[in-house]
Amino acid sequence: MLFKLVIGAVVILSGEGFAEGFGFDHWKILKSKHFVCFYKPEYRNNAENLLSSLEATKERVDKITGGEIKKANVVLNEAGLYSQGFLTWPDYSIHITTFPPHLGEMGNTYDWYKEVGVHEYTHLSQIKNKKGLNKVFSALFKGNPFFEPSLVPLWITEGIAVYTESQFSPYSGRLNDGDYRAKIGFLSSNNIFPSINEATHLPLSFFNLEGPYLFGGEFFSYLAERYGEGSVTEFFNIIGRQWWGNITMSILPFPFFTVDQAAKKAFGKGFPELWKEWKSSQERKFIREGERITKKGWMIKNPVVFRDKLYYIWTYPIKTGAYSGFWFKEIIEREIISQKERTVVRTTSDFSSPFQIKENHLYYAVYETRGGYPNSFCGRIGFYANLHRKELSSDKDQIIFSDEFRTFSLLPNGEVLYSKDKKGNFGSELYQYNEKENKSHKVCDLDYLINEIACNEENVFVVARPEGKSFGIYLLGTNSLTLLLDTPYLEGQILPFKDKILFCANYDQTYNIYIYSLNEKACYKITNSGFAQYPTLNEDVLYFVSLDEDGMDIFSKKVSFDQEFIPLQENSQEVYSWGDVELKEGNLKDLFLSLNPSIRSIYNPIFGGETNKWDMLLIGQDPTGRFKYMVGPVGYDTEKRGFDTEFAGICFDQALKPLRISLARDFEEEETTAGITYPHFIERKEKGLSSLSFGSELSFKKERKVFTPWSGWEFTYPSLNTGAYLSFPTEIRGSKETVGIKASLFGKMHIPKNKEIGVMIKGGSNLATPTSVAISGYDKIESTRFISTSWWYSFPLGKTRKGLWNPNIYLGDNFGVFWSSFLFPQDKSACFSFGAELNIEGSSLFGANRFIIAPGIAITKDKKTMIYFEVRGYWQNKN
Repeated sequence: MLFKLVIGAVVILSGEGFAEGFGFDHWKILKSKHFVCFYKPEYRNNAENLLSSLEATKERVDKITGGEIKKANVVLNEAGLYSQGFLTWPDYSIHITTFPPHLGEMGNTYDWYKEVGVHEYTHLSQIKNKKGLNKVFSALFKGNPFFEPSLVPLWITEGIAVYTESQFSPYSGRLNDGDYRAKIGFLSSNNIFPSINEATHLPLSFFNLEGPYLFGGEFFSYLAERYGEGSVTEFFNIIGRQWWGNITMSILPFPFFTVDQAAKKAFGKGFPELWKEWKSSQERKFIREGERITKKGWMIKNPVVFRDKLYYIWTYPIKTGAYSGFWFKEIIEREIISQKERTVVRTTSDFSSPFQIKENHLYYAVYETRGGYPNSFCGRIGFYANLHRKELSSDKDQIIFSDEFRTFSLLPNGEVLYSKDKKGNFGSELYQYNEKENKSHKVCDLDYLINEIACNEENVFVVARPEGKSFGIYLLGTNSLTLLLDTPYLEGQILPFKDKILFCANYDQTYNIYIYSLNEKACYKITNSGFAQYPTLNEDVLYFVSLDEDGMDIFSKKVSFDQEFIPLQENSQEVYSWGDVELKEGNLKDLFLSLNPSIRSIYNPIFGGETNKWDMLLIGQDPTGRFKYMVGPVGYDTEKRGFDTEFAGICFDQALKPLRISLARDFEEEETTAGITYPHFIERKEKGLSSLSFGSELSFKKERKVFTPWSGWEFTYPSLNTGAYLSFPTEIRGSKETVGIKASLFGKMHIPKNKEIGVMIKGGSNLATPTSVAISGYDKIESTRFISTSWWYSFPLGKTRKGLWNPNIYLGDNFGVFWSSFLFPQDKSACFSFGAELNIEGSSLFGANRFIIAPGIAITKDKKTMIYFEVRGYWQNKN
């Protein structure tokens, strides 16, 4: 009865009249034969496009994965400049953002909705491939980790999705792009190809950043070519029949009983043998040309020559502890003659487009966030960009303007020309910003997606694409574009100079640098590398980015025009079409069906608990994430001979924008809890205040009422992260009122970059309920008033990076930690300890279970020495 009341309340509150009257987001529903799409009204065209492409590709994807999806929910989210697709758990809805990725981020993207839709639907189809008993158990115990989804390496789930996204055109999809091809060729040619364990557990390195996609996609491409696509399907069908898979891996973490068994039946060999076979088959020779200028690795982009200096973006991580580290994003200035370098810009955000230099100023754009976007998966937060102007001769740095612009360029008159994606339709709007007037005006509206803008004294050039085609190079006119160069491949990263345009293209699935002559209307190939991107010129010297053992670096070579190149000229339209798809309007019935419990987990007495009860936990949410509920454990008590429910709760997450409201009832404790948050959180990417959250919680019991307002702050700088959390638990028992305070403060500083100094301070005063606190070397202490501090210094101690496949376990990097702790509890003597420990990164279950092996020594103020050996969760490291 309670479950019905909860569901009924959700449906009533979802009615359009209530929604419009009380500020609910107005979502629309559009459905096709196999999909139900939730979208905002302004994105109707996008919803139609998405459903049409999903229906057109579904049969082919299901044939590869063996899935049998009858109906799936899809949500279109707007999040500004954020581009992403993912599945949500436990309801397994497909979520897609409306902003297409930048050129090259997901290969040569012809159609964002088709490619991301195929990728995410592949995940769903593969996860839902359940056969025989596994299908029965998954239906009965939906959401139970023992039965759904099957535990497999991440390179299997992402690899098959990369494979399928590349099957609908010879030019789009990451396997057809050339980037992955170059990286695999480089690793093979330099004998640094990863083992199957490294590709599974992914220790931090450049090539492992995309490891599941890169290695998995290329590996499945090899398996399909070598053994046939039918064998790939058979592998997933066998996995779909393994009802014992997750149970076995939880008790005996041996892939021999699960994925290897399926691989042997489908391909005739286990995965370790198949991986070695694939590795030995890679005979791609990587050609590297030019002189290596930098030796930094990781990610280098956008080199620019200005007044005998070379500027470039460098993004890299530094590990400071076990599963702990920091990402740095910098613009570096390098003197060409002396090779001296200095950091011009260091930011806590990411660069959203290439930077430019004019006179003595560097213009760069970084992402920033704000609220108010129609999504709930990240709390209504979305991305826009800040355009900065930095004086090269000083530290003066200011934000010129902010907007949702994809790219920008400086015009000869000093004004800024920038492009914005149209909302709800394909194409771009061009704006021009005048700093003196501090305002922008629209220049034109185009049915092309503009990804780059580059200017010289006479012309404005853009990299753009019409709907359903690849990016090409165009000349911008008055409200129109004139085609200069367009092929089925990708052309971009343009640099106009004199009567020519320098650009990068992936002709024949290999990235190289080319020059297009405007007068001759001819192309010249000026690199013959296995991978060359981001070109810039200094007279007759070309600088470009290529691969090395640690990632990407800058190389140089003399420019020559002796290799004329004729790009492939053929229709770049996609090789498939979807035709007419019947679409229908959705209604409240579809919303009601989407609230079907995503978790139906029977866990007593089989999985522990009281033997006299058979309980079921019911958890569900609507696809947009606005309404969530939990009921249970609900079940039959054999002693009471009746049904009972221990807990019920419902949450309106961002539904009453921007409030988050939750209601819960604990029937055993006879406690009712109400929570309200306004807003849920504020997040910033720029340095300074990076997040702010505040809210309150109210709970009722027979004897007491507790009201707890709280707030949290966090500040982030390039080498510093600090923050605080504060709450005021107020308890009323009869006529007695107690107002307490709980606080915590933390700070992490990275000086030098690969070392970390940190502090954590916690405290509580006048607490009605004692809090359990402890430090190393002492037992836990219950206290209503206390203060504790912890200090640590962490530093790297080398790398193990070895492991076993059967059993599946891996050891990563090693770190040393010196630490000290103080505890001052009320009415008890102060405690003090210090010590040192070794932190060894460990992981098992294909990397899903990460932990820290921590042998150490602790010495207390009483000179008591304790040798300890702990295995902790990865989030429990000293720092």
